Amino acid sequence: RGPLERFARWLFGIVWRAFAISAILSAVNLPLVLAWQNVSAPIGVVLGPPLVVLTSVALIAGFLLLLVAPVAWFLAWPLARLTEWSLSACEWLVRLGDRVPGGHFY
Repeated sequence: RGPLERFARWLFGIVWRAFAISAILSAVNLPLVLAWQNVSAPIGVVLGPPLVVLTSVALIAGFLLLLVAPVAWFLAWPLARLTEWSLSACEWLVRLGDRVPGGHFY
């Protein structure tokens, strides 16, 4: 196998595991959430892994922004934009998921 195929298999394995963990956690938590809040959001299985990646990027960029901003504003600006874009992408994904028919129900 070539390096591109190995990389594709490795990446597919990571993505598959992320969505499998999301599905398992959603299935385990579903009865508890339904009993307590009377709402279910199956779209969370699909949105969970991308949102985890985006929020992780925003968190790391935000902490780096806090460290760099007092020293050099010109280095802080790209980190601020990265944090903003990551959080904006999260908001866009959640709004998109909210419009999916059957994405959540009471």
